[in-house]
Amino acid sequence: MGVVPKHNTVQMLKKLVPLNLLSGEDLEQLLQTASFNKEKAGTYLFRQGDTDYHNVYLLSGQVALLDKMREVDRITAGSETARFPLAHQIPRKNSVRAIGRVEYVLIDNRKLSELLVRSNDDDYKVADLNAAVTDDWMSQLLQSKVFQQIPAANIQSVIMRMEEVG
Repeated sequence: MGVVPKHNTVQMLKKLVPLNLLSGEDLEQLLQTASFNKEKAGTYLFRQGDTDYHNVYLLSGQVALLDKMREVDRITAGSETARFPLAHQIPRKNSVRAIGRVEYVLIDNRKLSELLVRSNDDDYKVADLNAAVTDDWMSQLLQSKVFQQIPAANIQSVIMRMEEVG
């Protein structure tokens, strides 16, 4: 179900990765092709194996990430994980189902890639990090030279594969 974006949508989208790398003008251009949606609990945003060319960003609510109908993770809007597109690999390696009422945006990843290339911004920028927290391992990791070499669209995949070492 399509919805009209809220007045603070641009500010919200500037916090998402890799949308945070776009200029204001490029972000506005991307929004012209974006689709804002609301869904009720139990609705699938997409299913495992889908081959659509959209990045899906969760704007409000909570979703379940499913692998062969088994829940493997929950993602809540506003969380660090929600800053990245949901299960962005094509074909989709996971299904995503709304746990409650959700709002999300579909971004054409081909248009996004085109705008990122055109922007000539070769330096990966880490935006909207809390600089006051020096022991924030996520911030330090994202600011490291190694992570700055990883394409922004691949960072979620790398982070999701990390395991805690006891």
